[in-house]
Amino acid sequence: MHDAYVLAMHIRRTLQYIVNMDWPPTPELCTNSKAKSMIPPILFNLISWIVSGESDYSDEYTDLQESKVARVMSICQDIIYAARNGRLLTPKHVSLAMAVRRETGRTDLVTMLNGYGCSVSTSKLQEIEASVGDLRQHEGSGKLPSNIMKHVPLSFVFDNNDFCEETPTGRGPTHCTNGIVM
Repeated sequence: MHDAYVLAMHIRRTLQYIVNMDWPPTPELCTNSKAKSMIPPILFNLISWIVSGESDYSDEYTDLQESKVARVMSICQDIIYAARNGRLLTPKHVSLAMAVRRETGRTDLVTMLNGYGCSVSTSKLQEIEASVGDLRQHEGSGKLPSNIMKHVPLSFVFDNNDFCEETPTGRGPTHCTNGIVM
């Protein structure tokens, strides 16, 4: 039992040196390769040996069947997120929250997943989405589409889309304004 304790403390110390994802965590940063780069080999290998029963020793990442890699990386990201008290974002925790909210429109599911340690909180998700939106807006500022010419009259049409999301309080659904130029 003492050996398990020593190993756990060693892995915990290793996890303290993982650097957080760049801010804001864009979809381009929420990839399997980014996730694997955050996971120390000692954690990846330990979970691999437990999950797969593979007995090959390696100081580098062990080779696994592709079907088991996703499971091992998911468990490793959960361990990292829990050990760092949710302060270190992982691709899994960000992308799962984004996907659930986008596909279902329900923030209560994101809150439930967060309660189980499987995703970021709803408030963190809203902060991420706002920051990604600001980043995308700044990337496009000052640029005109190629079919719009200067000094030619234009018409703008905008529409406010209110998504009827279920929220715990019944308040705070998503409002999105889309526009076109004619």
